[in-house]
Amino acid sequence: MLQHAKHRPPSSAARWLSCPASVNVMEIYAGQDSDASLEGTKAHEMLSTYQEWGVMPDDEDVDMQYRVMMAMEWITATRKQYGGEYYYEQRLEIPETGEFGTCDSVFVTPALIHIMDYKDGWVPVDINKNAQLMTYLLGAIAKWGERPAYRITVVQPKYVHRDGMIRTQDISQDDVAWFREQVHYSMIHDHYAAGPHCRKTYCPHRGNCATFLAWSVDNMNLAWYPSDFNALDDYQLGEALDQADILAGYRDQLRGEAFRRMARMDRRIPGYDLKKGKTNRDFSSDQARKQVMEKMKELGATEDDLFERVPISVAGVERFFKRKFKHMGRGAWMKPFAEAIQGYVTGGDASLVVEKEIDGRKSWKKGSEFGTLKGSLPDVL
Repeated sequence: MLQHAKHRPPSSAARWLSCPASVNVMEIYAGQDSDASLEGTKAHEMLSTYQEWGVMPDDEDVDMQYRVMMAMEWITATRKQYGGEYYYEQRLEIPETGEFGTCDSVFVTPALIHIMDYKDGWVPVDINKNAQLMTYLLGAIAKWGERPAYRITVVQPKYVHRDGMIRTQDISQDDVAWFREQVHYSMIHDHYAAGPHCRKTYCPHRGNCATFLAWSVDNMNLAWYPSDFNALDDYQLGEALDQADILAGYRDQLRGEAFRRMARMDRRIPGYDLKKGKTNRDFSSDQARKQVMEKMKELGATEDDLFERVPISVAGVERFFKRKFKHMGRGAWMKPFAEAIQGYVTGGDASLVVEKEIDGRKSWKKGSEFGTLKGSLPDVL
């Protein structure tokens, strides 16, 4: 079972470094796991089991299995490259915080300490002096001693980053000293600070945080749709996109806090009330379903009435091929899958969307698909 620190876990380092006083309110939200965090925990346990037993655990989520296989391929290749010692799910005591963290992978040689963290989510993880990995590095240095060189790596198979799904950065002695100062500062100060880190760190207190509300009022003016007669320039538009992105999910967090106050504290929020929402109905059991079907038969229902036949999707065919060829290696399914669907599948070209530059998908420019076009649209419509 994966273990976690109580107040200043490495996984939340970006939050408590940016907002030192946030450690005081996190106990309110203890145990509130999201679907994404539960999926991440499952992936980490799969990776740990794979390393312990040398066999991929059987699981219906074949896509997750392939992501874990990517991480294992990188781990295996890196172990061969370095030699030295290798540790997985390694508990590291962090002297600077007085707490601990559990690191996915640590490579230790006489010349190097290399920290790797596996990420199973969609949100791109910045490798640049990543706070979580730097905190692990402090623990590794405390355990094995200083080394001439340090390195950190993020393995994130779900997100196609422009720098690759596996991103590595060398860390200097000055970087380590700088990070120690950041940790020390957060330990001796006790103030709330709001900013982009509130969303990036998934702070659960954002919907109830007066500091974030004040910050958003002062700093989010560009996040709202501007007048056509007072248009943003290109730089302002980029800033507006970033700022509006920070607000994503804020409404849901506000509603969650309002629900907590009304339902659990018997408080009244002016203009709002608790209502009974729509439910997704389902049979209580298979036996209950059979009983209802028998009643339908008595009324003349046919087999077609009783059973919904849904043809398999292309995604379902892909999952089948992944399962069928999994034992042959991570990419073995791709060729037979392509041969099986060739001539039978149409579509697949997605429409253009606006994404951040770090997205590793192909960048499109005007005319790139059809060559040079005659004429052009005006810059301002």
